[in-house]
Amino acid sequence: LLNLLKEQTDAKEPFYRSADHRNDQRTGSRDADGGGVPQQNAFIESFNGSLRDELLNEEMFDSLEDAPRKLALWRYDYNNVRPHSSLGNQTPAEARRAPSPQIA
Repeated sequence: LLNLLKEQTDAKEPFYRSADHRNDQRTGSRDADGGGVPQQNAFIESFNGSLRDELLNEEMFDSLEDAPRKLALWRYDYNNVRPHSSLGNQTPAEARRAPSPQIA
């Protein structure tokens, strides 16, 4: 099921990155972005919590074919119907359409 969820996410901005990408191969240290540290990835942790609480804990998937359909419905609602307080009570779709502030 997790593989299906990963495939359904927007390919332009992946939510999941491989450990090889995050780790420096020579030293084993993390990139400056903190990699998989939850405290430094507040946005993805919030998204993961919403996905878990609103979809995975609430829905019964009848089959593997049913999972992508329910995920698509949830994703549409998440991006186009529900306002997000972090976006000034706009939906993500509305926030994307809003004009960018001009820098003087």
